[in-house]
Amino acid sequence: MPLFVACEEDEDKDDDEATEQKIDFEDFTYLLDLEYNTAEIVSYNGKEDTVVVPASVKYNSIRYSIEEIGSKAFEANSAIKVVVIEEGIEEIGVWAFAHCDSLKTVTLPNSLTELSASMFYKCKNLENVTIPSQITEIPAHTFAFCESMTQVDLPEMVDKVKANAFYGCKNVEKIFMRKGFSSKPLEIGSFAFAGCYKITEIWCYDSIPPKMPVSLAADKKTKVLTQFSVDSINIKNNNSLVVYVPDEHKTRHRKDSWGDPEVWTEYLKVARSRIKSIP
Repeated sequence: MPLFVACEEDEDKDDDEATEQKIDFEDFTYLLDLEYNTAEIVSYNGKEDTVVVPASVKYNSIRYSIEEIGSKAFEANSAIKVVVIEEGIEEIGVWAFAHCDSLKTVTLPNSLTELSASMFYKCKNLENVTIPSQITEIPAHTFAFCESMTQVDLPEMVDKVKANAFYGCKNVEKIFMRKGFSSKPLEIGSFAFAGCYKITEIWCYDSIPPKMPVSLAADKKTKVLTQFSVDSINIKNNNSLVVYVPDEHKTRHRKDSWGDPEVWTEYLKVARSRIKSIP
């Protein structure tokens, strides 16, 4: 009897293995799920500078829906400049486009359910990415060292910007926080915008100030500097930072905050900011 049991286990294992197949087809390597007719893009093997990432692939007369771009699928590709990801793809893995030195523009689909950590890490020529409206979180290091970005536009649904998310984006001049009136503040992680030397405008559409965590530094001003990096805004050259907020909530932004009661207001003070109403 044990021999028959062992055979049954081996047969089950073979059946499981047979449900997936890795193939090289056209410019991509795919991992096909033969049971559910879905696929993951494992890597890009082409040499074109403009890439359209398909939402489906037909192989051996069967159409497979592509649901995911796998981790590191395009990592360190020096040729691609423009990437258009078709509607239908829901997930993009960590480091998927990291170190793509020539990448300038990426079109993300509205079907995307979330971003991933280090997704565009050190894409130094990346200028334009429109974050889909349903995204709620910017993970750690997602856009770190994207040195050609000039503005950050956070959609209304984003309620968390994780640590180092935009670290080293040294040419960012404007940040738009489009989170609307709510009872829960936008949470900004440690060093999220550190190294963004040229920030001169922050547009905060919420009725309450963003929440910035208290650092381990003992000095009160240093606590603030590590969060939004006042020192990195280069206030010596820019003289002041302009923070735009809803007119009816200017007083609250001047006096109220979250976490450490003085993090936001102290930040505005150290940055020599001016509070203005959103036009």
